[in-house]
Amino acid sequence: MRLNMIQLSIISTNDINMQKLHFLILILLFSSCLNEKTGLRDESLQILSSDGNYLAKNLVNYDNDYLITGVRNEKSDVSSINFLDVKTWDEGQGYIAVLNNVGEPIITYTDDSVGSIYSSINYDKDTIYVGGTHDNEFMWLKFLKGESSFNDPLEIKWKNEEFSEGVINLIQKVGDRIIVVGRGSLRSGGEKVYLAGFSTDGELLWEKMNDRLSQYILPKEIKEENGKVKALVWEIKEFETKEEVAEYTIDPELGLIESVNFLSVDDYYFTDATWLYNGIVGLAKSEGKEDKLFWMPSSGEAKEIEYDYGGTELGYLIGKENYFIVTSPLEGDSEIKYHNITINGSGDVLSHEEFINSVDSRLIGVDYLPGDDQYLTLTSSLLKFKYVLEFRKN
Repeated sequence: MRLNMIQLSIISTNDINMQKLHFLILILLFSSCLNEKTGLRDESLQILSSDGNYLAKNLVNYDNDYLITGVRNEKSDVSSINFLDVKTWDEGQGYIAVLNNVGEPIITYTDDSVGSIYSSINYDKDTIYVGGTHDNEFMWLKFLKGESSFNDPLEIKWKNEEFSEGVINLIQKVGDRIIVVGRGSLRSGGEKVYLAGFSTDGELLWEKMNDRLSQYILPKEIKEENGKVKALVWEIKEFETKEEVAEYTIDPELGLIESVNFLSVDDYYFTDATWLYNGIVGLAKSEGKEDKLFWMPSSGEAKEIEYDYGGTELGYLIGKENYFIVTSPLEGDSEIKYHNITINGSGDVLSHEEFINSVDSRLIGVDYLPGDDQYLTLTSSLLKFKYVLEFRKN
């Protein structure tokens, strides 16, 4: 996950309208001419884009539907956007929705509070737990989903006195505990990983922070494994520019950080990672060398994933089960290539598909629909303030 600081000059209303028209034309051309343009494979593509200024932060399966969280911000200034900065969303409102199996919103809820972000979601039947932030405070919410609406949620907001601002990035139910993982900006400078445990009724049972101080932290993925909570966290170490990815193992009862495993292979450092069955796929870089993908099984040695992606640089990475998607830029072009790769437990490539995306977007979620032999990807476009669902026929 690369930290991209986006600086754009102020643009006029006419320029914005022209950009929107240009973007619409690109989408239409992209949808109708994709096969001829890529020459990579036959595919059937359906693009569903959000109405209004919405950015997605999370996508999870929900029976035969999907749950997404994010933020709605009608007042955002395109010229000032920094997706990773909470201040970008001072005028935003937290957003949660149930999407049907073709990506259409069927139940939605927008927070009344300006300055709120819904960053992560987890559920137990019709009880839905959300983590986020509001006005620089940590935020925890519990929703009950009805037939056609969400109820008004139980909402908990709190601060840790050591932090000037904080956000909950991940949330996971483990037994009768709701565990959250986030980041806090210290008043003295730098950031730390923040952990807290709640009862299902919203009682704060414990809170902890890691001793390690970093320039920047972004918790990325969370899961339960053998009664423990595991989190993948992306960091930039204090006084350094090198990115790192670590796997945290946490005791949900006491909040103890049992281990922190920083991914490392020879002289490569990792800038992104994702879990598959029985292991981690990591995106690794080394000065003056081509970017590589490594398979790191739960037990055993790391192994390079042998795949020619036709370049020297890789971007974002996201995965699930036994497949993952990694992006690479197209030289001299604003477009990016998506590589869908399926591997076995030994890290051998079983299949791979490629397609070109006409808008450089941040990968948020992926799902494979075996009945339709389709991939569903959820991305957020930083410049267009949209979340985009794409169904691609395999």
